[in-house]
Amino acid sequence: MIDKSTSDRKLKKSLLFQCQFDTIIGKCEYSIYCKSKFFIHLRGHTNERPYVCNFPGCNQPFGMQGNLDQHYNVVHGGLKPFVCNHCGFTFSKKYNLKIHLRSIENNCMKKKRREQKDARKILEIMN
Repeated sequence: MIDKSTSDRKLKKSLLFQCQFDTIIGKCEYSIYCKSKFFIHLRGHTNERPYVCNFPGCNQPFGMQGNLDQHYNVVHGGLKPFVCNHCGFTFSKKYNLKIHLRSIENNCMKKKRREQKDARKILEIMN
């Protein structure tokens, strides 16, 4: 007798979804077992964007619900969850905080080099 749960799992694993979309550089070779992720992948080829922002005057379309949610929270809700621990400035995207932190590091390095240069000049004058 075949274990039904094992049989179902094997069947699901055997259902490989393969993309056959023709692109500029040839056939897409993407494949996956998850049906919903496969259809999200196809939207990338077709530019289908079924999720639309309902904020008055916006109507921006998105391919995934999560991207619409993020857009709404950041653009229309003013959500800025990323905080600089040096100055307290807030950012809506982690990448922007990363850029900000790099600029702080660069400024600190410049200041440190300037101080070292000044210290060398003082030592030269004293000798």
